[in-house]
Parts: sequence; structure tokens; C-alpha cells
Amino acid sequence: MYQMLLSQARQPLLHHKPVLRPLMMLLSSCAGAGNGGRGGGSVEAELVLLLNQLCCALAKDPSVLELFFHTSEDQGAANFLLFSLLIPFTHQEGNVGQQAREALLLIMQLSTFNPRVATHITDNTYFCPVLATGLSGLYSSLPAKLQVYSEDWHCLERADWIQVPALVQFLNSLQFCCSVIKAGHPSIRGQLLRYIYNGFLVPVLAPALHKCTLEEVMTTTAYLDLFLRSVSEPNLLQTFLSFILLHTHDNVQLLDTLVSRVNTPFQLGTVSLALFRTLIGLFCEDVMLQLILRYLIPCTHLYLIPYLIP
Repeated sequence: MYQMLLSQARQPLLHHKPVLRPLMMLLSSCAGAGNGGRGGGSVEAELVLLLNQLCCALAKDPSVLELFFHTSEDQGAANFLLFSLLIPFTHQEGNVGQQAREALLLIMQLSTFNPRVATHITDNTYFCPVLATGLSGLYSSLPAKLQVYSEDWHCLERADWIQVPALVQFLNSLQFCCSVIKAGHPSIRGQLLRYIYNGFLVPVLAPALHKCTLEEVMTTTAYLDLFLRSVSEPNLLQTFLSFILLHTHDNVQLLDTLVSRVNTPFQLGTVSLALFRTLIGLFCEDVMLQLILRYLIPCTHLYLIPYLIP
């Protein structure tokens, strides 16, 4: 009924208490049911569609936000039920997950102009941790070893990864993180970047880059190369670069480990070269400093110049 009212009404209805009160009771009952009110598949679809429509209404008329967002009492996530109910569907596949993510992005855009909403999201919800741990969970589902069809294969192209459903889902989640970072308030952006670094890159990706077998290390290196090519948001890309350039694993710089593999007389060497081709192609000063300029800064190479002049 609410879906029909929201989609067909020519006048704003949410400001009217006879409409709003039953709606809030409905949302509260969904939250009280546990797991965001998730019952059967049809119930999930109906709930998320309603939440999506409500977020669209918020985007069109920001004054509606005050009807759903309450800060007079500290009730944690219950202060913004509309947002909290969407979080469990963040990583869900299919149309339900897509509608939930679209609705969440609309709220991210609202947070840019409303610091109270941003503060509520960072302080009273698990939105950013859910995104970061979701990446970790999705990564654990990726194949530990890739099927390589030729000796000259060196990187994951679209024709390769599109055939791996788990990898497609991971890339979709990574792209959603990019969208959240781009659209959200700076405080949300900063929190999410920290969680991705400390909750995914360091505890998950770093150990994966130091697996025991060459096949597993090659696969993880190819994944990292693909992630760098897929990240479209500058701040998230910088987080990945900071991980590669500065992180230390077992007292060894990760960058030094990656460089040492270029000389590996196996396919790992060519995959590592592809990774560095991607890094250099980013035209990042920090990358050039660590790979090239830091060796030139001492200027020891200039000592040989007089002896080279005839």
C-alpha cells in the first residue's frame, strides 16, 4: 500500500501524521523482527523497495529527513531506522541488493549537507565496518588459484574475471565502496578508508600476498593488479598505494617483496611485472619516489660522470 501511495501520489504525503505514524510503526516492527526484518525473499523485496522509495522521497524533499531522523534521544541505530534497515542488504546480490545500495547512496549524498546524519552513521551504525568486512568475506570466496590458459598470460582482463562470479561480486562491492567514498560526508569517507586499510588490506590481503605456493601468490598478485585498475576513487586508490608502498609484513617492506618477485623464473615474474606496469601507469609521485627517485636522490651516480667524459 505504501509503495503505491509513494509512487502515485501527486502531493507529498509523508508530512501527514495519519500516513507517517503507521509507516513508522511498520518500520519499527521490521527492525524488531531481527536482521533488518528479513523474512522470506518476497518480504525482503517489498521492504527494500519501500525503503528505496522513501530514500528517493528524501532526495527530492530534504525536509522529509526530519520525519525519519531523530536526535532528541540517544537510541543508537533506532534514531534513523530508514538507514539501519538497509545495512543488512548491503552485500546482497540481485535486484534487492542493487535497490538497497542505490538507497544507501542517496543517504550518503544527504550526509554531505547534513553533518548530523554523517555523525550518526559513523558513531551509531556499523555501516563502514560492514562494508570493509564484506570485502574480506567476499575475498575469502575467491579462487585461491587461477586457471591459466597460456604461458604468456600475465593479468586478469575482463574476459577472464567476468567468468568468475565470486570475483564479479567482489568488484561490485569494491565499486560500491568507491561510490560511498565519493558521495559521502568526509567523516564517513575517512572512517571507511581506515576500516578498509585495517580490516581488509592489512589482515587479509597482506597475508595472501605471502602464501606458501607460487600459484597462490601469483593469483593474489593478479587480484591486486586488477583491484588497482578497478578502483576509480582517488582516496581509495591512495589507500591501496599506501598499503603497497608503506606496509611491512614480517619486518619486510611489502614493496621490496613485490619487487624481488620480478626476477622469479616463473609466471609469477610476468604477473609481478604487470602489477608494476599498472603502478607506474598511475603517474603517482609516491610510486615514482619509491621505485626510482629514492635511488637517485643520494646522487652517487654523479660521481662517475667525470670519468665518463673523454
